[in-house]
Amino acid sequence: MKKILQWLSLVILLFIVGIIIIVFFNPGGYRDKLVSRAINIYLTKNIDGYQAIPKDEMVPYEDVEYNHPLIPDTQEKAIYEMGVNVASLPTEITPEMTNCFIVTLGKDRATEIANGATPSLSDFLNAKNCL
Repeated sequence: MKKILQWLSLVILLFIVGIIIIVFFNPGGYRDKLVSRAINIYLTKNIDGYQAIPKDEMVPYEDVEYNHPLIPDTQEKAIYEMGVNVASLPTEITPEMTNCFIVTLGKDRATEIANGATPSLSDFLNAKNCL
């Protein structure tokens, strides 16, 4: 029984160390792949008609012809490079969504994002229910 607990502890420790390495050092782009997958799964579940861009159809951002009316170019480029299909995102923000962002992120951070600051992963996770 003691050996099983030792092996289990070792496996859990190695798993935690692996997660820390992926989060901080991004070897092989695994962090980006995990974040991209999580965001696309969430958007697929919560936005009617949303479809992620297939990997074989991804082109450099500079070659994309669509320009989202609500998203500044720097933000659009960042989320496109995460694999988000920008053309499938909503093109209007309701007053309820605006209030939710302000309550969730705080007025200062919501204003920064509205003025073009790139939202962080924590901003997205905190405000995901506002979409």
